[in-house]
Amino acid sequence: MQSIHRLLYLRAMVVAALSLVLLFAIATPALGASIPLTINRLTDDARTVVVADCVSTVSRVVDPSVGPRSGIVTDVTLHVVDAISGTSGDTITITQPGGEVDGIGLVVSELTAFSRNRRYVVFVGSNGQVVGGAQGALAVVGDRVRPSGELLSSLKRRVRAAAGTPMTLAETIAETIVARAADAAEAIISPLAVPVISSMTPSDVSAGTGDVVTLSGTGFGAEKPIVSFYCNSTSVVDAEVNSWSDTSIVCVVPKGAGSGAVTVTNASAITSSGYSYDVGFSFGGAKWADGTLTETYRINANTSDTSLGHALIDAAAATWGTVSNFSFVDGGTCASTINPPSYDFKNDIYWASSGFTSASTLAWNRYWYYVPSYNIFETDIVFNDAYDWGDGTGGTFDIQAVALHELGHSLNLSDQYGPGDAGESKVMYGMIPRGTQRRTLTADDIAGIRWIYGVSGDVTAPVMDAVSSATHPSDTTWYQNNNVTFSWSATDASPITYSYVLDHTSGTEPDTTPEGAATTITYSGLADGEWYLHVRACDDSGNWTTAQQRRVRVDVTAPEGSFSRPKRNGV
Repeated sequence: MQSIHRLLYLRAMVVAALSLVLLFAIATPALGASIPLTINRLTDDARTVVVADCVSTVSRVVDPSVGPRSGIVTDVTLHVVDAISGTSGDTITITQPGGEVDGIGLVVSELTAFSRNRRYVVFVGSNGQVVGGAQGALAVVGDRVRPSGELLSSLKRRVRAAAGTPMTLAETIAETIVARAADAAEAIISPLAVPVISSMTPSDVSAGTGDVVTLSGTGFGAEKPIVSFYCNSTSVVDAEVNSWSDTSIVCVVPKGAGSGAVTVTNASAITSSGYSYDVGFSFGGAKWADGTLTETYRINANTSDTSLGHALIDAAAATWGTVSNFSFVDGGTCASTINPPSYDFKNDIYWASSGFTSASTLAWNRYWYYVPSYNIFETDIVFNDAYDWGDGTGGTFDIQAVALHELGHSLNLSDQYGPGDAGESKVMYGMIPRGTQRRTLTADDIAGIRWIYGVSGDVTAPVMDAVSSATHPSDTTWYQNNNVTFSWSATDASPITYSYVLDHTSGTEPDTTPEGAATTITYSGLADGEWYLHVRACDDSGNWTTAQQRRVRVDVTAPEGSFSRPKRNGV
């Protein structure tokens, strides 16, 4: 580890020295559930964009005379290395909610987790906060931004262009020469081969639970390497390395890891290409005290957008309660409106239009816990009323989907932002676009809550058979019949109900609201095209199968056009 830091320091000195030389040479003749934000949007919303090193993180209470109840914040001090856009002093202090003081801890979802002695590209808003929450602080290792691997110089150019101050030709030439010089310096002082990850085992792991994974490959080196797991689109989280050799590394999957690229950086500061790896769920490290399996929440449905708020939150809470020993109980209404909230030993859910550190935050969860037991004693969820809320239709954000995600934080499942997490539609994936009804827990979401709080009774899902069609027996044949009958079945020791949906898309997962116990349905007058019926089964214990699907092809419309017979002998 010391060798890596020494090398990065040497490279920084080479770059700094060359930058100073080039400056004179060139000057004489003639860079917390959230909404996804682009670099252009981050830049537009930022007062300044800097490359900076995190030199300290210090937690304190907001009002010392009141103590932790007044709120806990952490002052993050950044030493500015380069101002890419806007103006900045030598240091910037960002004050974020959260931290540990006097035996009390506070965690706020959707915010950047800064680590001391790490370098970042930070987008700072006019309010002194990081723009976009966790999206607005991009980790930098060497000359690249993690986890994308984009060259820092390339990101600088994009930010400058978005800010309307594109880099001049002289600056571009300077950046290029500096980068080439840094590469040459690395070639001289980096005798190790480029690390290559060929495999990672096992494949079924979780983050923050102590699970261990083995990386196999080449070029890891004889000195302790750094193993970085994907955290979100702007940062990585480093693993605790237990043992290593040039061809093998054993490490602990770190808290906050998502399903995405894993890299190895060896003692010569050479980083491997990313190895795509799936992480099932991420445990936040705290939980409700042992024996506490029920928590009451209160709701102030004080948004004027819809009258469905209370019912949709209840539906989200019930979804978590069907799959583990832990359950939420609706305790009625509350009058809470203050954001951010202080603790009062009550779990409140409500709307506010101000008080968020980032405008891109749809909602945040603030949970309080005791130190060192890490037992949660309160969790409050605040929806951002600056957005349009509803059931996910008509261009609204789905209250049930966002509540399901935030209640996952109340249970202490962490955000996962990996491309694999998005692809699997995990509830704990931290981005929720407008109109997305992500209301179904995936197997990984369920595994997470069961790992923390356990499950008793029947945990085995029914066995779902294939879906068939008597009217359209082949799924590859086009039929001149637009009245389609589907049939299905499943087996289980308890009664079974089914959820199903008909659409034009392969791979759809029906929601967890059963349509009933019927095992056949007929659709009449279907339009021409390919249709898919997706069916899943649920038993009395709330165990759902994955979906079975059946395709049918309908074509009852004759071709249109004109036809003519070729003339023969002029006739």
